[in-house]
Amino acid sequence: MLSLDSPIGVGFSYTANKSFYVNVNDEITGNPLLEFDSDGNSKGDYLWSHGLISDESYDLLTTVCSFSQIMRETLTLKGNTSFSPACTPVAKQVFEEVNYLIDEYDVSGNFCNSTVNQSKTKIYKVLGILDEKAAAQGYEDCSDKTAYNYFNRKDVQKALHVRLVGVVEWRPCSKVLKYDRREVLKPTINILGYLLRSGIRALVYSGDQDSVIPFISTRNLVAGLAKELGLNASKPYRAWFERKQVGGWTKVYGNILAYATIRGASHAAPSTQPARSLLLLKSFLGNTSSRTMRSAA
Repeated sequence: MLSLDSPIGVGFSYTANKSFYVNVNDEITGNPLLEFDSDGNSKGDYLWSHGLISDESYDLLTTVCSFSQIMRETLTLKGNTSFSPACTPVAKQVFEEVNYLIDEYDVSGNFCNSTVNQSKTKIYKVLGILDEKAAAQGYEDCSDKTAYNYFNRKDVQKALHVRLVGVVEWRPCSKVLKYDRREVLKPTINILGYLLRSGIRALVYSGDQDSVIPFISTRNLVAGLAKELGLNASKPYRAWFERKQVGGWTKVYGNILAYATIRGASHAAPSTQPARSLLLLKSFLGNTSSRTMRSAA
């Protein structure tokens, strides 16, 4: 079994021998889209609290056109279509202030050309605020480009015992996977609740530098789910540690649900904070989160 990538169908994600599967009866999800409106509107809160938009723009997001509505309208942008009359000036002001060269998945990270997805480019073009010269800037050492070159080296593939099953090379994306963007409107918090009711332990974590699915909403949604399930806090909100540094903050509900932030981490937390992400994973799977993470201090 080779499971370097997710979802199944990208990179080297396949298995030819199911005997290697291990049933851990645990669920770990990072920076998840749990509820569209809550997660969408918290982006405005996040951008404002981190100084990426002005007080005036934040006021517009809370009174004229919410960020979740802007996101909802981006799902239907086609050709020369634009935002609604109410949202157009709000979206234009907000995205101009945030700036194209900010990586929304890692607001404290450096801009990299290939991290800018097509939907973001489309939004800036529709609003007429895309600076083509600025968009061409950015450093060249992009993580996805580096990964592409690395995983397609024959010596690396040999070391990983890679068999190119149904693919000719490693790619970060795949045409095999077809997504309907409107599916994001469907809440998934109920699925998490179903798993918990089934007795499956869950850890939900957030990289605190991610503005796409901000920790603000995720933390609130997890707390709301815990209340719905009658789960009291068994461990209060507190810092956890890795190598004598604060790795983030965590709160545990009952003996089945935990929430944590990873300090300094992006949307893809393991890529920007690998040591902290690994410690969090090991601690949760070993069911020793408090002892392990505190002893790391």
